[in-house]
Amino acid sequence: MSKYLILLSIALCMPFLAYAQKDRSTDEYKVAAIGFYNLENLFDTIDSPTTNDADFLPYGRLQWNTEKYVSKQANMAKVISQLATEMTPDGVAILGVSEVENRKVLEDLVAQPDIRDRHYQIVHFDSPDERGIDVGLLYQPKYFTPSNAKAYPVSLKDPKTGEEDFTRDILYVSGTFDGDPIHIMVGHWPSRRGGESASAWARAAAAGVCRSIADSLLAVDPEAKILVMGDLNDDPTNKSVATVLKARGKVRQMKDKDLYNPMYDLYKNGSGTLA
Repeated sequence: MSKYLILLSIALCMPFLAYAQKDRSTDEYKVAAIGFYNLENLFDTIDSPTTNDADFLPYGRLQWNTEKYVSKQANMAKVISQLATEMTPDGVAILGVSEVENRKVLEDLVAQPDIRDRHYQIVHFDSPDERGIDVGLLYQPKYFTPSNAKAYPVSLKDPKTGEEDFTRDILYVSGTFDGDPIHIMVGHWPSRRGGESASAWARAAAAGVCRSIADSLLAVDPEAKILVMGDLNDDPTNKSVATVLKARGKVRQMKDKDLYNPMYDLYKNGSGTLA
């Protein structure tokens, strides 16, 4: 990807990047979109003994039945089918997702009529999160070929009480995107439950895992192309993003091995919210 044109947009609170790579043989740009979407409690209706899915059962608090599950799957697929289509008819080439119960719900999602012709493939690992929700990656094989995938745990230990907790892993996937090596991290950082300040340490821990992965990659290849995406539960100016992850909002502010945060200007202009 020798030359990039980076376009930013927001659709249904789902940010995506459209990468335009210049084809040397034709001197024209090829556009592909990369994004992230929180699927918001995409649970099946089957009781899992290893996850806290009691609310998402036919007899649970939400009376989560087959009809509701099928409807949610169709709605999510419809949204995905429309993302970035104003930039490329193929829509999103790579899509990070969060709040999925297991691989099966993703298999059902990519089989939905609105998106099945894109032949999305899945990268997913079960995480130790007490709610039973994971992150994952969907990709169109015509654009992306994965070569390695790993789930990096986020170790949480309350600095005041010493109590240990579990949260979603950081999903790391490497591969070739239109022929070029690329590294992707998908995360769903700990929430602000208990208050922003009181829970900041947990998001800093998740950011630290991402930063450690990035540092390892950059030590091997200083020109490594790295994407960090997800539901971070923090703003671009918060410590976890700006200080721990070292994601800068201005190119002129970047130092060696810093990451660039394309969401910074959108946040400063009032687009997007944690609410």
